[in-house]
Amino acid sequence: MVIVRDQYRNDNQADTERKRKMKSSYGVTRWAWFDGMSIIPSTMPNGSPTVAGEVDSQFKNKGKITEKQLLEFKISCRIVSICDNGLLYVEGTDQKTIGQDESIIDFSGYVREEDIQADNSVLKDRVVDPRLIIHKGGAVYDSYKLNWGQRLIDRFSPF
Repeated sequence: MVIVRDQYRNDNQADTERKRKMKSSYGVTRWAWFDGMSIIPSTMPNGSPTVAGEVDSQFKNKGKITEKQLLEFKISCRIVSICDNGLLYVEGTDQKTIGQDESIIDFSGYVREEDIQADNSVLKDRVVDPRLIIHKGGAVYDSYKLNWGQRLIDRFSPF
């Protein structure tokens, strides 16, 4: 069993404003046509053909995330392998559901045999290369995560 005690604080703030205005006008000043034998310059009796257009795009985005976590839990792990240098590689998974919210916790790392206490537990600060991944889901998480459309726009929008 690994005993995890971690404190985590994350304050993010973003304020994005994107504006783009473009006006273009294009025209043809010389034109030619082919009579079957040769290329002949056109006099353009109806005037020069033109194309004009405007693009006006705006995007505003505001966001604020304040996240504070104090993690204290015990997670049962199993020894997956024993390394040549004697380190034990351990892994564990735990799932917690409270109301409509759930968390799946994956933990792994390397433990020295001498750091295992009499009750078969190890403190997280004695784990080498600890990996703690928390997968969140539920109503609270859904209220602040970006939907797939917004993630797609943010990823591929050049402006």
